Amino acid sequence: SERDDMVAWLRSVRLSLGAGYASLHTTTAGHEELTRNLYWASRFARQHQVPLRTWITDDVPGSTFALPELLARSGIEYYLAGMNTPFGGRVQHPHHGERPWWWVGPDGSRVLTWHTFDAYAEAFDWGFSFFDGIADIRNKTGKKLPELEELGYPYPELMLMRAFDNHY
Repeated sequence: SERDDMVAWLRSVRLSLGAGYASLHTTTAGHEELTRNLYWASRFARQHQVPLRTWITDDVPGSTFALPELLARSGIEYYLAGMNTPFGGRVQHPHHGERPWWWVGPDGSRVLTWHTFDAYAEAFDWGFSFFDGIADIRNKTGKKLPELEELGYPYPELMLMRAFDNHY
């Protein structure tokens, strides 16, 4: 019954099925490995008639330039990158005001991309840590939003990644 509930949530688009498997280190994978990384989710999406629109890379230092072609040719429209910035370095460009952006591959394929600047736990800085309450969210978000506006972020919505490994 839990599986049926999950599939119902996926079909209603209240939950999203990630296209990739296990945050593969794409910069060390060959084309065949990258392609096969889509198999499980693609098969599940077809079998259960659920959309498969997003690839998420989380807690790895970077991604290969081959991803836009692979994703676009597989029907994947979105790429979400929660890079491990302590290991891979902080993302500098495109800057906050240019997100989301079209990542264009060598063949001209493109995928709409959102990347974090402060790793996959950036939401902690906005008041969404394990120990923050509503007052913390208001306080921290109230400080961060003007910074984002000054950097030219043009949208009323914002995506924040809140993930952390080996933690509750």
